[in-house]
Amino acid sequence: MKLLATSSVIYIESTMKELDFRTELLPQKNRLYRLAMGILLDSAEAEDTVEDTLLRAWEESRKPDAAPIQNLPAYLTTVCRRLALDRAQRLQAQAAPLDEAPDLPDESEPNPQDETYRRVVALIHQLREPQRSCLLLRDVEGLSYQEIAAALALTEAQVKTNIHRGRQRVREAFQS
Repeated sequence: MKLLATSSVIYIESTMKELDFRTELLPQKNRLYRLAMGILLDSAEAEDTVEDTLLRAWEESRKPDAAPIQNLPAYLTTVCRRLALDRAQRLQAQAAPLDEAPDLPDESEPNPQDETYRRVVALIHQLREPQRSCLLLRDVEGLSYQEIAAALALTEAQVKTNIHRGRQRVREAFQS
């Protein structure tokens, strides 16, 4: 631990914690962003959610009486998911009516593959929680059933069921 004094303020800097932040928390940033983006569908809000998640984990690790985090990826996923769902709920309450929504630009020649991808993504985002989170964590992030269960506080059987039902709903909606 180093003690730094600048002007009239004294800072205590812990190089050990800073190193942990760089080596343990920052590598999780992209995965957390994809999760938040999958829930919020807004880049700025997703970035804010990831920042809040990392800050919360950092503050939790610095508490002197805090128990160590056993499974950091699961902890971060849980915190990020809950913060993103809270933000989504808050944003939905503040959403403007459809009459005031801006028009999307028209594409001259849409690519069928792009259109299919957009349609599947839109269908996934219409799923209810926790089907949407389970499906995104499994199919987009590539997490195991066990990791998803730990992150979402579900059993592996519930995770498998949610993924199966989510895929089934997306498939049915896509074919109709």
